[in-house]
Amino acid sequence: MMEKWAKTRVNTIEMMRDSVRDGNIVGFKAWPGFNWKSDSITNLTHEEICDLTKERITFPLASFLVGAETNCYFCYTWGWTDTDGTFVWYPEFDKWLGPPMGDAIREGYTYTREFTYASVFVDLEEKTAKIDGYPFDEAIASPAFNHRKSKLLSVEMIAAWESINAEMIDPVR
Repeated sequence: MMEKWAKTRVNTIEMMRDSVRDGNIVGFKAWPGFNWKSDSITNLTHEEICDLTKERITFPLASFLVGAETNCYFCYTWGWTDTDGTFVWYPEFDKWLGPPMGDAIREGYTYTREFTYASVFVDLEEKTAKIDGYPFDEAIASPAFNHRKSKLLSVEMIAAWESINAEMIDPVR
């Protein structure tokens, strides 16, 4: 069963990359392992749910980053409404990875991809991932986003993939 899901994840990453290279805009919807209907979060406060999503963001974000290019956007929530994490801010979104040094390298169900300031590894079969290269408490911040955070409500969720772009994007035009 794990292999089936790993193949699906590989297909998702490959389709995202191919679609954007064909000139499309791609939204990559990722889940923290539960949704708004899950029994596992029924008795949790909103703050506790947010803490849980923060603990689980590395795998979905790394899965996105290995295939992302310009015009790929990352959405990480546990549902579809504004109360399901749409406006939750994740510290990882403040990290400036720099432009990618090339395409991801795939070996079986694992991918690695190098960025100017970070390395991304994801194992789609084991559902493990790592984003290395900068300490999360002292990261190089994305200059285009940090000075505008107060203006970026719905745009905040795309801050993580701005680092994919070699050019700075101004989403507040």
